[in-house]
Amino acid sequence: RMSDASPRLAEFKHGAYARGIAVTTRIATGMPSEEIIAAALAEEADLMIVGTRGKSGLAHVLLGSTAERVIRMAPCPVLAVHTLKEESLTGKGISLDRILVPTDFSECSEEAVNFAAVVAAQAKASIELMHVVEPGYYSIDFTIEHPDERVQQRQRSTEQLEALSEKLSKAGIAVEMNLRGGTPSDMILDVAKTTSSDLIVMGTHGRRGLLHVVAGSVTEAVLRRGTIPVLAVRNPAFSGRFSDA
Repeated sequence: RMSDASPRLAEFKHGAYARGIAVTTRIATGMPSEEIIAAALAEEADLMIVGTRGKSGLAHVLLGSTAERVIRMAPCPVLAVHTLKEESLTGKGISLDRILVPTDFSECSEEAVNFAAVVAAQAKASIELMHVVEPGYYSIDFTIEHPDERVQQRQRSTEQLEALSEKLSKAGIAVEMNLRGGTPSDMILDVAKTTSSDLIVMGTHGRRGLLHVVAGSVTEAVLRRGTIPVLAVRNPAFSGRFSDA
């Protein structure tokens, strides 16, 4: 409600000022995701930060997720932060020491790696580069993937990870490599948990409509099921193409 929003925004603004942060506020009415995107475009934002409760199952099907819709349409990177219970924050500060960066070596993944490098350099954090080799499937002629092809695929992936790691190392960033086999979202969440990652940086194509339903989104699966902040970096090739992305 409008009567509730104004004092809450004033409270947030006061807290930010106390930390030396300049703040402007805005109240809009309409579809949340559309209004958020409109504000980002109007302000020429470099980064958007949204909260998410990580709904799944029926609740997600019925209600959807404002954070996910924002990520699909955003004109800039989006940091999605999970809502935590107040007691879980007691005595725990926010740190950024270890960044997990999954990559499938696509163009949008490359953008995510580059963005993560900037964040890591500024925060003096380390990066863990990760690639997941998905399980073999039947090919179009219904033949099963040959074991030799699997070995060659892992070798190519290792070489690509090494090339990216070398690039980051030359930029003065501490980096580790992690090659896994399995379902991408499962492996990303497992590694993030076991290595105590503070942030996951992922690329996203910003797909919508039928293409999104068919292709799905590893980024959204990680966002929905995990508890670690996710920074989604949208492929600039899709910027301004919200209608057909």
